[in-house]
Amino acid sequence: MLANLKSITQKVSIALLGLLALYGIVSLFTNADHAFAAPWNSRQAAPALQPSIEGVTVPPFLNFQGSLRDPAGNLLSGQHGLVFRIYNRADAPQGEALWSEEHAGVTVRDGFFNVLLGDKTPLPPAFFAGPDLFIGVTVDAFEEMTPRQRFASAPYAMYADHASSLTARDGKPGSAVYVDTAGRVGVGTEAPVAGLHISGTTALSPTMQVNAGDQQMVVDTNGIALDGNLQFNSVITGAISLAAGGGNVGIGVSDPQAKVHVVQSEASAPGLTVSQAPNAAGNSVNIYADRIHATGDFGITSGNSGNGLFVNGGRVGVGTRFPNAALQVVGGATVDNLVVSAKLTAGGKPPVLIKRFTAVGNDANFAAGVSAVDYNCVAAGWTARYDIQESGRGLNAVWTYVSGLDWFVRVQFNSHNNHENPAVDVVCFSNVISFMAGPKDFREPN
Repeated sequence: MLANLKSITQKVSIALLGLLALYGIVSLFTNADHAFAAPWNSRQAAPALQPSIEGVTVPPFLNFQGSLRDPAGNLLSGQHGLVFRIYNRADAPQGEALWSEEHAGVTVRDGFFNVLLGDKTPLPPAFFAGPDLFIGVTVDAFEEMTPRQRFASAPYAMYADHASSLTARDGKPGSAVYVDTAGRVGVGTEAPVAGLHISGTTALSPTMQVNAGDQQMVVDTNGIALDGNLQFNSVITGAISLAAGGGNVGIGVSDPQAKVHVVQSEASAPGLTVSQAPNAAGNSVNIYADRIHATGDFGITSGNSGNGLFVNGGRVGVGTRFPNAALQVVGGATVDNLVVSAKLTAGGKPPVLIKRFTAVGNDANFAAGVSAVDYNCVAAGWTARYDIQESGRGLNAVWTYVSGLDWFVRVQFNSHNNHENPAVDVVCFSNVISFMAGPKDFREPN
């Protein structure tokens, strides 16, 4: 009897193999006219419902139907054990099956049987992402029947492999995912203009939301709202960072401490470069941690006048773009406490000259040796021997005047014996810091 049953099972022809699933229907037809002619009353209990999974809207089972006949073509009835295996090759060894499931006591009535694959061993949906899958069937304790049958698609299921859009549950394509002929993906639009084009509507707000742990980024009609830190180029820690809460922007630092915080770990490289042209061509300003370097002229100005502080060729000008000294101030300056550790100059020369002339005589007229172009000079004081026996009346005077381009000193003492022979001190102030009113060529007092 076993030999007879083996002969029957080996020669069994599958009249109908139908697999209904998420991704297609497998249809294999042999003697379909006989299979569908037999009445069918299933005695197999319906499988228990599996716990629902968020996002899964279809049953995770495949409906498998078949017809068993003996070698004479007579339909079989009774209970049989069936084992189903899925392979990725038609000739793969049985031990390399990707999936298997055993159904014991399957009722066969008038040759027809029906089982649900995936009822006992879950079927991963990823199985059906590729084109090559084969199913093998074993009846009772005998060898697996050959040839194995290839999974095939139902006609409309084939279109799912190249679906151009996903329609929303309300049937409105404007709220769906659409792929155009160029491969551009549109969400909320059927006319994408970029690789990914998301178009929001008033009914769908926000347009986009991204959550990662306790951080969230929302894009809506008001802009981009960030609840957390935002970083670009995470390969380099803190390449560009936007800190949560304070709105601080960091470049090279993941925890910026100011509105703009730049960290440059290389001392020889600038943290920030501002240039007139790409690739730092033309005049540019480089900001380092310890200095600011400009490849050309550099200025700091305020207001509409354009006045301010300028650096030109290593010289600093205040109120002038073209200083002619290490520091040139145009327009005046107020200094509360000036401390000079070396020589102080004005216009490149000493701001004050003090010259002393001794024993010049009672009636002297001589050059002071000071240029009238650079200085304003005055007689600051004199000293002379006083003759108590002097009884004559006359004028004693010391003054300065300009002749040509030089300052001169005039001394006049009234004496009967010239004993006075005075010494004279002359003080000269740089015309950069002084101004003399009145005629400079005044020679003789009244």
